[in-house]
Amino acid sequence: MVDLGTLGGSGSVAYGLNDAGEVVGMAMDAEDMPRMFRWTPNTGMVDLGATMGIAYDLNEVGQIVAFGSTPAGYGTVIYQNGTFQRLPTPNFTPRRINNAGVVIGTISLTTPMVWDAVHGTRRMNNIIDPATNPGIVVRELCDINDRGDIVGYGIKTSDGTRHIVLLTGNTPDTTPPVISNLTVDPATLWPPRDDLRQVTVSYDVTDDRDPAPTAAIASITCNQTLGDGDAVIVDAHQVTLRATRSARDAAGRIYTITVEARDAAGNAATATATVTVPRMPAPRGHGVAAASAAATRGGTVAITATVLGDCELQATILNMAGVRISTLAPIQAEAGTATILWNGVSDRGTKVPNGRYLVRLTSHSADGAQASAIASLQLMR
Repeated sequence: MVDLGTLGGSGSVAYGLNDAGEVVGMAMDAEDMPRMFRWTPNTGMVDLGATMGIAYDLNEVGQIVAFGSTPAGYGTVIYQNGTFQRLPTPNFTPRRINNAGVVIGTISLTTPMVWDAVHGTRRMNNIIDPATNPGIVVRELCDINDRGDIVGYGIKTSDGTRHIVLLTGNTPDTTPPVISNLTVDPATLWPPRDDLRQVTVSYDVTDDRDPAPTAAIASITCNQTLGDGDAVIVDAHQVTLRATRSARDAAGRIYTITVEARDAAGNAATATATVTVPRMPAPRGHGVAAASAAATRGGTVAITATVLGDCELQATILNMAGVRISTLAPIQAEAGTATILWNGVSDRGTKVPNGRYLVRLTSHSADGAQASAIASLQLMR
């Protein structure tokens, strides 16, 4: 048995426990005021910083649902990473929060409420499909799972008896996460000394329902034959690549790093970035130095270039056999990051099929310098 303690007052009460063994609830402080707390094995009992109130539940991604007087105002709140977010009125006493951030609770133990980031605060009896309701008025919601199913109880209007009810979610999540801002550092390995170099892979992942989609580096492929240990995934943001290439290959060695993101519903998305060991060193201080490409949720492809200096930048889409599919209009780019959008249509005006493609970026500087970079693209609509 572990004594979780108090906040200096006469007692404490636990209300919620997650799979990590973290506990939330209410503890009295030295002035005998009820305070929201979070207890973890590493930190012990910590006051969340509200004036008064109760923390009722927490999920596996660190969100705590509570009620009380907080820096965000008085009412129902979600606490995460040191910040309180007040939920829209009407205020209700929360009971549970699932890993998608959906909150259930009641007003005065008779009016069940549900809140989510898309629809806001709603009365549960107003959103139940009448075709599935066997004549029961729901009075209280008791628990919710990550699929959105809710269990509670209600009163049958025909005879006044109490019945347990299961409310099933009717809008399955079929939208994959979005991977954005995918970059690699360094994007070029030079000079090629046949040694292993560490490369950092950075990206952001968001999802319209899951507040914490998972992501990792799924694979590393190459346009040249890989030897043992040439490409190793270290963790979700680090790889080691061998700085070598075949001098006979004009494009040099191109490593394609694929990042996969997955949400709680199992929907997956991928995006790719490339690291190049060029055949010859690129001109210093001119043009494009690196490229990446990723399809957005709407099917548009965002082609991102790292540019070393002012230049004209043009993108060409190739199939994996090197045949040109589409040539995009050139843009004027400055040193930094430049983005070119492709609508997924070929030069012939037809929509290209899903699959893997190459994106070649070519830059021309005012002094006549020319540079190029190649990125791999997985097109999925």
